[in-house]
Amino acid sequence: MRFIAVSYHYSYDRKTATCTYCRATIRMGQTASTNHSVHLLQRQESLKRQPSVEDSSTADPQQVLPPEVALLIIDLLPPSTLVLSCRLVCTSWKQLVDEPQLWQLKMKRAHNFDPRLTDLSLVVNWPQLYTNTVARPNLIRSVVDGRLSLQPWYLSGIDWSHFSVALTREKQPEISWRGRAIGGGDGWIVEEPPGWCNMTPEQTKENEGLNQCYATSYGWCCREQWVDLERAGFSGEILDAVQPVIEITEWYGARGDCGSVFNIRVDLLDKACEEQNQSDRNFTFSEQMAQWHGGHWHKVQHQFKHYGKGVRYVRFADGGKDTQFWAGHYGGKMMGACVRVIFG
Repeated sequence: MRFIAVSYHYSYDRKTATCTYCRATIRMGQTASTNHSVHLLQRQESLKRQPSVEDSSTADPQQVLPPEVALLIIDLLPPSTLVLSCRLVCTSWKQLVDEPQLWQLKMKRAHNFDPRLTDLSLVVNWPQLYTNTVARPNLIRSVVDGRLSLQPWYLSGIDWSHFSVALTREKQPEISWRGRAIGGGDGWIVEEPPGWCNMTPEQTKENEGLNQCYATSYGWCCREQWVDLERAGFSGEILDAVQPVIEITEWYGARGDCGSVFNIRVDLLDKACEEQNQSDRNFTFSEQMAQWHGGHWHKVQHQFKHYGKGVRYVRFADGGKDTQFWAGHYGGKMMGACVRVIFG
């Protein structure tokens, strides 16, 4: 029960008092009228109906605010705060964070949303979907402990001399932080900064903010990485029904004093990890950069659209070498490898 602390306000000389409700003045020794007693009871009842400052700080936002307003406010918080903090406050806050409309609103703000995702027959993990399309959209892993690394890359089975792919029959089950890249000549190296091939701020931003790159040698240096789309939050139902755009990008370059070659191949694979010789599921690109014509970065980009049902993996492979057969790492350079899934 809530009590009012002072029912009458006394003057400094204590000769008069004022009713806290109607502000009427009562002289000392004068009995408070019945009206003033009623006023006191009315005041107590009104205080019961008004939440205190302490109550409002822990009040359920869904009860204090309309649901639409609560979603607009909570949408301003970063996803990590929503999932790791707000969701743990109470059951009602958990329900609010898990509300599909919240994550749909966030994806719409980022212009990465397809209305077909709201189909009731689709099972969608909205927080994970938002993370892997907006918050952290690159599904390729290249950075370990703040530096470019070859650890996330697999041993490549690519025979670049004939530009063909011998697919590994053993299925790569997940986006892995373990693996190796095969390196001919003196193998791979991570350069910081890139030798004789400066990066612009835009290129550095697309390279996780790092002024680093991979450099190849005089023998073929090849690597590959597999992306399991279902583990990344894109269910088979979403991939088959919506068929979002799968975009791949990478920057490549060469030293100014040595010619080099850069190759890239990307395949969309089914559940059995079998290659489909279809133009809408394969992409290859190769460029040879002549000696004394390097020193610049170039961007290769491709979007897979209307690739049909059954796609579950993205196999990203690239490599390079120099054309002078110089000892060291004078071959093609690359950085900023990226696989993104785009809706809308």
